[in-house]
Amino acid sequence: MDGGGTCKFDTIGSPTKPVILLVKDASVVMNAKSKFYGLLFSYDSDPDNPSFSISANGGAQVYGSLLANHDNVTSMNGDFGFIYDEEIICDISGCVNSSLGTGGSNPFISLDIIPGSWKDW
Repeated sequence: MDGGGTCKFDTIGSPTKPVILLVKDASVVMNAKSKFYGLLFSYDSDPDNPSFSISANGGAQVYGSLLANHDNVTSMNGDFGFIYDEEIICDISGCVNSSLGTGGSNPFISLDIIPGSWKDW
């Protein structure tokens, strides 16, 4: 997500299909038992004076990692939880025991050109 506003969600990803989500210049809000599986990165273009925030309340849970280049975490309460899940971290990093495979068979490790994604003129 890019360009202001708020990234608010119920559930993203699953234990068997984790995601990598980059939220650029937008706030992240997790409420009411929302769940995130994977790696979430909150990026603020001006990290020294952040305009955007991260908040999680009401039983929200992160299985994996939550990273940010700023310190504008406004609230983490109401049974919010970080849950370590070795399989999710393994799948994202492409470790030997990854259920998604290693090397080119792992969608997080494989690099391909996406048609229409690059224009050189």
